[in-house]
Amino acid sequence: MKFFKVVALLLPAISFSSAQFGPAPATQNGAAIIINKCNFPVYYKSVGNYSVLSSVIPVKGIYKETYQLRIVNGTLNANGTVNGTLGGISIKLSSNQAIANAVNESDAFDASTITQFEYTYNPNTAPGLWYDISNVNGYQDGYDGSWPFEMFGGLVLEGTSSECPSVTCPPNNATCSAAYTYWNDDWATLSCRNNNSIVLTLCSTVSGLKALEAV
Repeated sequence: MKFFKVVALLLPAISFSSAQFGPAPATQNGAAIIINKCNFPVYYKSVGNYSVLSSVIPVKGIYKETYQLRIVNGTLNANGTVNGTLGGISIKLSSNQAIANAVNESDAFDASTITQFEYTYNPNTAPGLWYDISNVNGYQDGYDGSWPFEMFGGLVLEGTSSECPSVTCPPNNATCSAAYTYWNDDWATLSCRNNNSIVLTLCSTVSGLKALEAV
């Protein structure tokens, strides 16, 4: 996941044409969406500046969060830009079914094999959204019964428009060449305008976009 140090100049508003792919206004922000096509519940934490408890995406369930602005150090200007350092959001995902019966669910989650859906919303810099899949914490040995989602049918990460590059991690393979394996694999970071939503479908490499039509 990339961090951005940004200094916003308080200039009069500038209009971007669609061809310039400038950041869309925050009111038009898309969302990070997760579709669970696994035959088991998926545990998740959406982590920014604060620690959170784990929650569950049920079988055939969908999780959605509108892109959040994470200011690590700095200030938000009245025009929606930021002076300072921006960080990202990590939606951490685990297939570990033992979490439900753990004495401390949060600790059990953190000790599990984790796949991360990461994104950074940056209102200062075009195109406005950066995202990736990270398996930096996803290659444990399965001692707890959990494995990367590639072992359960794969995964696909895609945008709601063709301007957003996609990632497909094939099934029955514990690694994914299109995802972060090491913390500095920044070539795996993708980008598009922040008015697009990014959809992660778990346990399948078939697009989950049609599943959103009924939501």
